[in-house]
Amino acid sequence: MFKGPLPLLVNHRKLVSDKARLEGTIPFDSLGRFTDLLLDKDGDVQARLEFRKGKRQKTLVVGNLQAAVSVTCQKCLEPMTLALETNFRTLILKTDEELDALEQEDDGFVCPDEMLPLTDLIEDELIVGMPMVTRHEACEIDAALAPEPEEIRGKGDTYKPFAALADMKDKLTRS
Repeated sequence: MFKGPLPLLVNHRKLVSDKARLEGTIPFDSLGRFTDLLLDKDGDVQARLEFRKGKRQKTLVVGNLQAAVSVTCQKCLEPMTLALETNFRTLILKTDEELDALEQEDDGFVCPDEMLPLTDLIEDELIVGMPMVTRHEACEIDAALAPEPEEIRGKGDTYKPFAALADMKDKLTRS
């Protein structure tokens, strides 16, 4: 088992033949697309990766990623820390055609040669693992900012687009 900072590129076929397990960190600044989602770009991802043979003798990467990330709460718009953890099982494929042919329950990552960019694989899994909407568990919006119930319902008459159809139906049933 390898521990410490993870290399940016690895020979995935050699890791499979060695039945290797990698455990270490990758700094956020190596993950450009992922850090675009964050408020604070400082920190790193803790990764545990295991390389083995998968379906049709393809490389299978089984992994666990953990990171504490700073994001914006989408309810109160204040900064918050999110404990992000994601587990994944990804097949390493040579072509987009192989990716398209995967069964629906399988995930794949296209890597045409032996050198696998770990940062790209980890970055993809982190982005997929991010919640669609980030918010505090117990988020209190300032009461002054919250709309009054009358404002939500609206004042006056409600527009009824199908009222004319109801009138036509009544006329037809009477005739």
